[in-house]
Amino acid sequence: MSGAVERDWAPDDAECRLPPAARYGLALGGLILGAGLVGGSWLAASGSTGGAARFWQSYYVAFCFWLTLSLGALFFVLLHHLVRATWSVVVLRVAEIFAANLLLIAVLFVPLAVAAGTDTNFRPFGNWLSVPAGSLPAATVAFLSRDFLLARCALYFVIWAGLALSFWRRSVAQDESGDARLTLRSRYWSGLAMLLYAFSVAFGGLDFLMSLNAPWQSSIYGVYFFSGCAVGFYALLPLAVLALQSQGRLKRAVTAEHYHDMGKMLFAFVFFWSYIAYSQYMLIWYADLPEETVWLMKRAGPEAGAWNYASLVLLFGHWLIPFAALLSRDIKRRKLALGFWCVWLLALHYVDLYWLVFPEWQSQALAPRLSDAGCLVGLGGIYLAGALAFSGGRALLPVKDPQLAESLTLENY
Repeated sequence: MSGAVERDWAPDDAECRLPPAARYGLALGGLILGAGLVGGSWLAASGSTGGAARFWQSYYVAFCFWLTLSLGALFFVLLHHLVRATWSVVVLRVAEIFAANLLLIAVLFVPLAVAAGTDTNFRPFGNWLSVPAGSLPAATVAFLSRDFLLARCALYFVIWAGLALSFWRRSVAQDESGDARLTLRSRYWSGLAMLLYAFSVAFGGLDFLMSLNAPWQSSIYGVYFFSGCAVGFYALLPLAVLALQSQGRLKRAVTAEHYHDMGKMLFAFVFFWSYIAYSQYMLIWYADLPEETVWLMKRAGPEAGAWNYASLVLLFGHWLIPFAALLSRDIKRRKLALGFWCVWLLALHYVDLYWLVFPEWQSQALAPRLSDAGCLVGLGGIYLAGALAFSGGRALLPVKDPQLAESLTLENY
């Protein structure tokens, strides 16, 4: 069945703008909930021995989760302009808003940087406080030194937030002027922007996650990190549109045809993630070098303890089960069915990040705590408030994009 709308239909304010009361109410609620949960988690943890460090570990994984969703959104925006896509015009503004949230993510990074430099029990970003002298080459030690690493992190956020805000500003400016040259300008810069994105995300994955085990290296880790960003955002996007449609927005603009295409992209990156994950595992297993297997043995094998179960959950839950489910054309076109698998994959994306991070701090002991949930949901509330702030009462789709009419009448064959 076709979900296309009639060609002479055009979106109005009731279709594509959130009313101020709903926007402010949701933003304020998200901010209060987020601050309350994060603050409550801190107070609960700081009263116990080593609890402050455990709180920052929970905060770190939650921070990486929301960071990857905005990085996936930025990839969506750049890819849309790079390939001159038409199907995605009706959901482009939603992606732009989530990408612009990278400015908020940069602010949320500041407490982590401060905690890493002051709490000797919290050791992210290369574990620079725990690496024994002489155990690493001088070049590696210099690369992972605190000042140089934090300077790189600052550069990443300048690149990411700068790219996101520049594309978002051109898009919202076009809503007022209707100038088609703004779209052409975004297409013109998308190639260079994608190169900057590729290098910064690859190195960002190394600095934020791979460096937790400073002696260990993987040349494919940056791509693995990117694949998680893509899966996370392509799972978030249909859920965001479903939430907006439940409020009466984008109900006619986004049809089964668009959900079908969002589902296809999600399916593609589930497969891509599994391919990269298998490639990394296979090369480590085949080479069987002690300096490489040390990372894998913490997560799968006789020395991994309970982390073996997490590895099996990722194998079946992040790959085999959703891969088989999303093969179906019917599931990709049914909102509730697709929404279920999007929630499933968002949860598994968090498990993936948890699996990447915590074995470096908790060998064998897979022991989730309330601070994990508090920080995840708390930062999510702040993230929602930031997204609503960036929406700013503007249209939820680019109303004067030159390809909007073609996107509105999308049909899959």
